[in-house]
Amino acid sequence: MQNKTIDNFIGEKFFIEVKENINSMNLVFNGELDMQDPETILSPFFHQVHEKMMKESFPRVNMDFKKLYYLNSSGIKTIIKWVHKVSRVEDKQRYQFDFKEMKKFPGNNLHLECSL
Repeated sequence: MQNKTIDNFIGEKFFIEVKENINSMNLVFNGELDMQDPETILSPFFHQVHEKMMKESFPRVNMDFKKLYYLNSSGIKTIIKWVHKVSRVEDKQRYQFDFKEMKKFPGNNLHLECSL
């Protein structure tokens, strides 16, 4: 029986493309994430990804923000809550986040390259 894949997430002004590899999952963010409270719609999606990561024992989730034109603080907060959730998982089940593709966003000086 083939494992269920996760569908792409489609929001009002942004979408997240899901690409699964043998050893990782790639999430490609596109558009503008500027909702006042994106947690209500993103948390269930991130939970699906989390469950898949745990079930498949993927060691890494790659977060690609190259095509994301805007990310507000509420979006950042939602992503950080997911990272925090994973930090509380047992070591043998914990996976890493790779944000290497994040770029400068218009209107600010944010630039981040890291793995968590």
